[in-house]
Amino acid sequence: MCEFEPFRSSLKTVWPAAMSLRDKNPAGLAQSDWNTLKDIFLRTRCMASGTSLVGNSKVMAHLVPNLIPPVDRQYTLTFLFGHGRITNGIESEWRTLAEILTGFFYPILQSQPFQLRAKGWLSANQQPSSDTSELKIVDNLIIGLLKIPTTLVQNARL
Repeated sequence: MCEFEPFRSSLKTVWPAAMSLRDKNPAGLAQSDWNTLKDIFLRTRCMASGTSLVGNSKVMAHLVPNLIPPVDRQYTLTFLFGHGRITNGIESEWRTLAEILTGFFYPILQSQPFQLRAKGWLSANQQPSSDTSELKIVDNLIIGLLKIPTTLVQNARL
């Protein structure tokens, strides 16, 4: 993590753009909305290291939870790419995030069976829950799947 002041300053800079996207959904994103998402990603400063994908996606998951899921190395990247390695470089990391969104998360959100179940899960969870948005539900499903012991998965296939 970087020092608090650079993080706070970057949030103040991107806040108006993030608020303009709060009511958007993936199916309704125009090119200008994609440009805004990219700008938010590029301008958010939360990591002291040269890697921004994980930290920025987690910040953005709170800013625009209907558009960005949290991405991590252990679950998301390992599930999607078979490893948790990230090629540093803010532009490259943005392209990776956009690929994750358009190639995995957004198509799942458009699935009718997922939409029906997700609405039920979100409405059933009145207490504090980790299912805070449809994208977070997908993230939680990835985590749950990867936490299943390999022997259970192998036995289920028999």
